[in-house]
This record gives sequence, structure tokens and C-alpha cells, in this order.
Amino acid sequence: MRLTVTEHPVNDGVVRLAVDGELERSTVEVLVAAVERAITVDHVAELILDLDGVTLLDDAGADAVVTVTDRAGDDGVAVVVIGPAERVRRTLRLGDVLDSLTEPEPWAGRSS
Repeated sequence: MRLTVTEHPVNDGVVRLAVDGELERSTVEVLVAAVERAITVDHVAELILDLDGVTLLDDAGADAVVTVTDRAGDDGVAVVVIGPAERVRRTLRLGDVLDSLTEPEPWAGRSS
């Protein structure tokens, strides 16, 4: 199982982390490490967590999304989650995670 997280600077203090692959129990540390790096090394003010490339999300992956969002918030870093495909949104809804995340337009109504 493979997961990659690629950092894309958006503008000063804002970074988009593009998450690609299977976000599940054996790969969550890849996401956690990328967020930790953005917070502690890059000192970002806002993280855009782009889940468009996530092909599988299990309970551990959903928990990791909440964990990194909370971790960033503890350091005053805003997190915006964008782009999850319908199957990923479904998992986030089942775990009552989706309601705790910011859903900016236009993706909130998007179907995949």
C-alpha cells in the first residue's frame, strides 16, 4: 500500500499538501510527517489538505485527518480540506469526521 504527500506552495504562508494513494492504517504516518514538517519547518499559516488523489480511506485514515487538523490548530495553523471523492467523503461522514472539517466551496457540492 502506497501513499505520497506532495507539498505545493500556494503563496506566502500557504501550502497545499496533495495526498495520493491509500490513506489507511499502514500509511497514516506519511501524512502525519508531511503535516508536521509543514508546521515546524515551513512555519505555514494555512494548510490546504487536498484529498483528491486518495483512492482508499479507512477509519485510521479518517482519524489521521482529524489528528493532523487538530495538531495544526494547536499551532494556530488553519487547515482546509478539499477535493475528497465521494467514496472518501462517505468514509468521513460515517466516522462523523466530515462535519468537523471545513468544506469550502466549490467542492462541497461536487460529485466524483
